[in-house]
Amino acid sequence: MSDMMRIGGFTGAVSTPGDKLNLKKTGEKSLIPQSWKGGESFSSTGETSDIAVQKPKFNPMSKVAEGAGKAWQEVRKNAAYLNAVVSGTLSNMPFPTILDPFPEDEKEKVLSLLQPGDIILQKDDQTAIMQSVNRFATGGDYVHAALYKGDGKMLESVVRGVREADVDIYLQGYNSVQIVRPDYKSPEDVQAAIKFAEAQVGKPYNVLFKETDKSYYCTQLVRDSLAAMPNPISVSPSETNNRLAKGIVGANAFQKMEEGEIIYSHGYDYMETMKAIGDGIKSSWIFATSFTIPATLSAIANSPAIKSMGIF
Repeated sequence: MSDMMRIGGFTGAVSTPGDKLNLKKTGEKSLIPQSWKGGESFSSTGETSDIAVQKPKFNPMSKVAEGAGKAWQEVRKNAAYLNAVVSGTLSNMPFPTILDPFPEDEKEKVLSLLQPGDIILQKDDQTAIMQSVNRFATGGDYVHAALYKGDGKMLESVVRGVREADVDIYLQGYNSVQIVRPDYKSPEDVQAAIKFAEAQVGKPYNVLFKETDKSYYCTQLVRDSLAAMPNPISVSPSETNNRLAKGIVGANAFQKMEEGEIIYSHGYDYMETMKAIGDGIKSSWIFATSFTIPATLSAIANSPAIKSMGIF
C-alpha cells in the first residue's frame, strides 16, 4: 500500500531516504520531474501532482538473516569469555573434604601482617579439578595471586575481569593462603605497583593467557604491576615441562622470585588436599548409601500412593 503526498503551487523539498518513487502526472503543466528522488528540491506551479511513495517489499528472511548475523557476531565476540565462565565454573566445582575451614584467629593474624604491595597467593582446598589443572600446567600448589592495596582491599583478575575486592573472601571457607612480600626499594615502588594494577580495573580476563596489555590473568596482573615500578622486580615464568603452559606465570613463580620472601603460610599442599578430598568423597558416599538412599526408598515404599497400588 502506497503513501500518497499531494504537491502543488510551491517550491520545497521532500525527503524519503531509501524509498522508491513512482510519479503520477495529473496535469500537463506539472513541473515535477519524472526523475525526482527523495531529498531533492523541486517546484510545481498551477497543477497538482500526486507522488506515490512505494515502500520496498518486506522480506522476512532478510530480517532473520540479519538478526542471525548479528547474533553470531556477538557469540564470536564473547566466545572466549563464555568458555572461561563455563570452564571456570566446572573447575571451581567444590568437593567434600575432611580438612578444617580457615580459622578465625588466623584471619586476624593475616590482616595484621598484610602491608600494601604484598602478594596474596590462594587456593580453594575443595576444588580438586582446578588444583589438578594448575598442578599439571605450572607444577605449583597455589592457583591464584592478588596484589594487596591496603585497608583490607586487594586488586585481582578473575573471570569477570580485573577488580578491587575484599581480602576477607580468601580468609574463610576451605582456603589455603600464603603472603609473599616483594623486596621493594622505596615507597614509590609500592605506590607505582598499586597504581598500575588500579589502572587495569575493568579490563577483561585474559582467557587465552597470551602476552597483551588489553586483558590480564591473575598472576600476569601482579607480575606486570611489579614490572611497572621505578625499580622493577622481575618474575620468571613457571618452570614446567608442559609445552602448552610455556611462558605462563603461575602463582608458584612468586614463591621462587629472588627479590621477595614468604612471610605467612597457612594451608595444605596438593597431595594433602587431594587425599582429604578423596576421604571426604568416601565419607559422603558411605553416609549417602547408609542413610540417605535407604531412607528415601523407605519413604517412597511407605507413601500412601505406592501402598494403594499394592506393590509392597
